[in-house]
Amino acid sequence: MLFDFRKYRQLMEAYQPLVQALGDQQGMALARLGQAWMALQQDPGAAVWTQIEESLADARKHADSLWITLWLLILGRQAFMQGETPRARALLEEALTRARAAAYIQLEAWALLYLAHLALTQGNLATAQARLEEEVALSQSTGERSTRTYALTIQGWIRWRQGKTEEARTSFQEGHHLGRELGRRFEVARLLLLLSHLALGEGDMAEARADYAESLAIAREMDLKGYMATGLKGLGVVVATGGQLVLAAQLWGAAEPLQESQDVSLPTALYEQAVQEACTQLGEQAFVSAWAQGRAMPLEQVIDDALKRGDEAGKQ
Repeated sequence: MLFDFRKYRQLMEAYQPLVQALGDQQGMALARLGQAWMALQQDPGAAVWTQIEESLADARKHADSLWITLWLLILGRQAFMQGETPRARALLEEALTRARAAAYIQLEAWALLYLAHLALTQGNLATAQARLEEEVALSQSTGERSTRTYALTIQGWIRWRQGKTEEARTSFQEGHHLGRELGRRFEVARLLLLLSHLALGEGDMAEARADYAESLAIAREMDLKGYMATGLKGLGVVVATGGQLVLAAQLWGAAEPLQESQDVSLPTALYEQAVQEACTQLGEQAFVSAWAQGRAMPLEQVIDDALKRGDEAGKQ
């Protein structure tokens, strides 16, 4: 359930002409769905979702149940990350029903975790906990390990929402170590962001800086724009605390056009307070100018500068 988007684009470019040449109805239906999904990465608007619904309906006619279930999970997760809660729930519930009917254990486990995560963002801790417990029991009974990192992430979130900060940190750290062991760079990037948020909230700027920087580097490598947005915003808060206000405003400006992923968004209060304080100290005109500079700079240049100057600040 994890993707390197750049590699996926390359595969899609080679896959579509091949299935067209073969007249493979299932392959063509899945290729159209894949194209629509890639379009969604650039434009999360209603028109693209209409294209996806049409492609999904076509896939239901020509593709087997396994592929349909997999795509329902992918699209449900995408809808969730974009804040399309009703759409996400519908897609994920259908995926769960199909996975259970066909005994796709691994896909059932992922569906349960996505639904737990969705419930968590809606403030329904009881449902989130129930879904998580279903997934843990399922995975333990089958020896399924692929979802363990994500399960630990959900567990950490629930504990964080319950005010159990140290228990949350333990879950995040365990998930982080397991993610590294399994080579799950996507999940490592996510867990680093969550650990950064915890450190930032506790005033541990050295730890927050290191974790934000590492997550940002992974997100850039994998083209995870939502995670890049969070990393830039978080690192901006850190460098602002250290007095680098112009750099902070530039980082926030660079993050503005990117859509922050809902699953790792920076706590609003921390961000808004840092922005307000930086604006007050710099003066509105200088702050707006620095923000505009960051927004106009090439993203690669902003990230390089952030990692370099953030590292220099950490050594002072």
